[in-house]
Amino acid sequence: MNYEKERIIYFSIIFSITIIVPVIAYFNMARYIEDFTILHLVMPLIIGFISSFGLANFYLLRITNKKLKKSEEELKHYAFFDKLTGLRNRMSLYDKIDNMILQSKRKETLNAVVFMDLDGFKTVNDTYGHDAGDYVLVVVSKRLLALLRETDTVARIGGDEFVLLLTNLLDKNKVEPILDKMIKLIEEPILFGNLELKISTSVGITFYPDDVSLDSDELIRRSDKAMYKAKESGKGKYEFYN
Repeated sequence: MNYEKERIIYFSIIFSITIIVPVIAYFNMARYIEDFTILHLVMPLIIGFISSFGLANFYLLRITNKKLKKSEEELKHYAFFDKLTGLRNRMSLYDKIDNMILQSKRKETLNAVVFMDLDGFKTVNDTYGHDAGDYVLVVVSKRLLALLRETDTVARIGGDEFVLLLTNLLDKNKVEPILDKMIKLIEEPILFGNLELKISTSVGITFYPDDVSLDSDELIRRSDKAMYKAKESGKGKYEFYN
């Protein structure tokens, strides 16, 4: 319900009880009370106004509480999710990696942290504006979510940087087909109005538990370093940390 509708309902309540009810009372009393005076009209008006003010403010208080509750829920949500893409943010990603490390130690599973940076995104943003840039980020997010399993994680950690968390892998060789598909998917043209936008991606990968002493920060740092190596080698490629 928008603000204008709330105002209409609020003042309708006041008008209905303050004006309509006393007017009805006035005509009824005028018919049956011989010594009817202006006081008989004023008193219902006063009572009607007090009643309507209380009821209207009770209604307004309920609406305000609902808005506050909704705002609190949104704040909690956006503390862990990116507002533009709906993906997990950096804070949420760290929680997922920490949980992955605990699970991996218990079940001895193989996992990969994949760091992505979009090549050509800055050019799109600078040339066609932030709306085009935002649209590219949303499309890329949807493509990544469609490609990966529900058990995997996709996060946007800032700007045009994404981190993927691939869990419970059978072996390291299973990652390469996923990366090949991902790079081709990102390179597909993105239609924005009459424009055909093209970008690519550079990707860095590190595995856990190659070293069980690694924490979230170090895993991301290593995959980030591998990503820069891929970018330096010609972009649109991936590199494993070694």
